[in-house]
Amino acid sequence: MNKAVIYARVSSVGDRQDTKRQVEDLTRYAAVAELDVVAIYEEKASGAKRDREILADCLEFLKDGKADTLLVTEISRLDRSVRQVVDIVDDLTKLGINICIQQQGCCTLKPDGTPDPMTTVMITMFGAFAEMERTAIVDRLQSGRRVAKAGKSFDENGPES
Repeated sequence: MNKAVIYARVSSVGDRQDTKRQVEDLTRYAAVAELDVVAIYEEKASGAKRDREILADCLEFLKDGKADTLLVTEISRLDRSVRQVVDIVDDLTKLGINICIQQQGCCTLKPDGTPDPMTTVMITMFGAFAEMERTAIVDRLQSGRRVAKAGKSFDENGPES
């Protein structure tokens, strides 16, 4: 079939971030891989958010057999939870849908259509790193709020009153 969908996500809902770079990178990736991009899904939502309508629409499109490949720039674009990433990969792999992750240059299915066990291991690790990164982001935000509330500021030498 060689039909692909692009899923691009940024966390910020405002104008601070956009999905343009991801879409451009994945469009080039698809051209090199000789994939016909039949749909592009762009979302502005936290990767930790469970009910992401656009991701759900994208996955439904794939499950309906309208494409056989999902393109993402990195695994954290799908989700920031190892469990969620593994569930998505497992569901799509069982349906013969390939997930290609551009930054790591890997796909969940081998050219013969069978699952690539090495990619599965890598995705689990990348998912764990994405989850750890999300935890670190939350910790930094909470720390910054505590400092701001206490009326302190930071410089290169550490906290200052």
